[in-house]
Amino acid sequence: MNGAAGARTLRIQIPSVADFRDAGPWFTEGPAMLCAVSPESTVLAASRAAAGALGRTPQELEGAAFWTLYHPDDRPAACAAHAEALQTPGTDVHRALRRLRADGGVLWVNETLRALEGTGGAVVLVHTVDGAAGEHPREREERYALALEGASEGLWDLDLQAGRVYPSARLNELLGYDGGGAGEDPLEWLARVHPEDVRNVRAAIDALRNGERAYVESVHRMRHRDGSWRWVHVRGVAVRGEDGRAVRVAGSLSDVTERKVAEELLLHNALHDGLTGLPNRTLLLDRVGLALRRGPRLSRTCAVLCVGLDGFKVVNDSLGRELGDLLLDAVARRLESALRSADTVARLGADVFAVLVDELRDPAEARAVAERVHEALAQPFALQGHSVFATASIGIAGGGGGAAADALVRDAETAMYRAKSRGRARSEMFDATMQAAALARLHLETDLRGAVERQEFELAYQPVVVLADGRMAGFEALARWRHPVRGLLQPGEFIPAAEETGLIVPIGRWVLREACRQMREWNRRYGAALSVNVNLSPRQFGDPGLVADVADALRETELPAAFLKLEITENLLMADAAGAGATLEELKALGVDLCIDDFGTGYSSLSYLHRFPIDTLKVDRSFIARLGGDEQSEQIVRTILVLARTLGLRAVAEGVETAEQAASLRAMGCEYAQGFRFSHPVAGDAAGALIWRQRLSA
Repeated sequence: MNGAAGARTLRIQIPSVADFRDAGPWFTEGPAMLCAVSPESTVLAASRAAAGALGRTPQELEGAAFWTLYHPDDRPAACAAHAEALQTPGTDVHRALRRLRADGGVLWVNETLRALEGTGGAVVLVHTVDGAAGEHPREREERYALALEGASEGLWDLDLQAGRVYPSARLNELLGYDGGGAGEDPLEWLARVHPEDVRNVRAAIDALRNGERAYVESVHRMRHRDGSWRWVHVRGVAVRGEDGRAVRVAGSLSDVTERKVAEELLLHNALHDGLTGLPNRTLLLDRVGLALRRGPRLSRTCAVLCVGLDGFKVVNDSLGRELGDLLLDAVARRLESALRSADTVARLGADVFAVLVDELRDPAEARAVAERVHEALAQPFALQGHSVFATASIGIAGGGGGAAADALVRDAETAMYRAKSRGRARSEMFDATMQAAALARLHLETDLRGAVERQEFELAYQPVVVLADGRMAGFEALARWRHPVRGLLQPGEFIPAAEETGLIVPIGRWVLREACRQMREWNRRYGAALSVNVNLSPRQFGDPGLVADVADALRETELPAAFLKLEITENLLMADAAGAGATLEELKALGVDLCIDDFGTGYSSLSYLHRFPIDTLKVDRSFIARLGGDEQSEQIVRTILVLARTLGLRAVAEGVETAEQAASLRAMGCEYAQGFRFSHPVAGDAAGALIWRQRLSA
């Protein structure tokens, strides 16, 4: 039986440390070199093999202090291993040490120590004899000395009776005393400990000396000979005399300065923004929580300002990300200079900062801080030869009433979004209505994600007619959401949220395929040649997979490309003319028609029309609604129609609701129209019925 097996058997069969000799012949007579040691370092029992290796009998070992069985230089390490085993019951601790034989010789052994559970804390030592046959002990000792010299740790021995410290050469070297001279006075060594750490070091040594602890470990700072402070990791164990009193403390010292610096850097990076060096959200929440807890004791409160830069994306897109980063850093510095040193400026996200204003008498005082922020950002930023202006939308949330830190920051963000929705460079104070709106929006977004998975969407179809005779030329497909609780929702109730969350891309992909499928089915069933208009949102138009999605929809549904008309708003077209032009060319190469929706309400884009492969202009309904009562609107519509004919484009009037509007448009030469005058958007079955009736009347 080997030693490891013996140790496992011991843990199972021995319920206490009363008498290990009763464990059976396997312990005392087996081949394993076993020794049982009490938590107080007394040998309880030893196997005949272990005692014989030392030239002794088991009875001679029983009752002895186990550390007396080791070479004097190895006793600190033996005690440290024993203490470590006691601290980690059930875990093996390995050491290679020198045992003393009865004849004065030295025996190198590999030892495994384990404190056994359920035995009152006894430590069992399992050892095997190490070394090549015939090797002289002196050679082993020399090898051991060389190993110590090459070790990265420094060793020390504090003689409590003599009041002297014996450092190893490596320890002297670690502290800059390569040629010696570090001294042997314990007070001199203690004086090298950093003033902030010396109290804890004294307490640890006293606890070890008084028997309160068997093992000490400390990480603290010590002064190097060059005057710098080094972080050191010190381990030590007491060597006790026969009366149990500590006579020596021996251990090791490692220089862990690089590790501590790395740890501090990691901690800093975990709590600070990498670009600006400002506290990040985690550190801000910690400080907000502290301010909320401290406020009631001081009869004060606090507030959080969420500062979101307006139009930052334009800076990134026009001047580049590098200049955008410079602007963010410059904004951070300006915010710091405009606020009190006690206030915390943090960066929450790409272009969003936060300010914690502490010790306010009233949360309303935070409005004055917001005004200071607006004033601080009013002056232009000089960045690599560019003069850049930055404004911010600010949300303000006041603490108090048992508010939580994360809730306070969230409320400030909610107020910031309200400010952004109302224009640039505004401030908004958070109130309960915002919270209700934010909660409703959260529920909507959650439901919307489920709707995409459950395919709760359906299409309504509004006819596009030929004004001359009222015949249908096609349909515009319009998305609806069949909400399981709220019923049928119109696009305005969910499309903005879908656009903001990015869910518009999968929704738009479904709309595209379903519209193509339905139109292909109707054209086959009724022998018609009708087209279908599908709107592309800004997020969908910017999606890299758009062209592939359109191609896949046409291929899978077998709808001829000429029957698909894609609508893009004028504003979307001009926001990124170069990128939009490239996408339109790729779409046009598929054979589809391209329409500009809501034409006349966006940028002055007339000079750009000839650059894009546009087929149709859809005149915005706001102009159509004023026909007959507004001469200016009538002139605008007439101009758009002339422009379309000049460029060879079709024109479609949107929002036609009256016979007078239809007649006026016919008189102007408008060819196509859609609106309530002809039909409201209808479900698929009703749209199919409209096609069937037109087919019968043909």
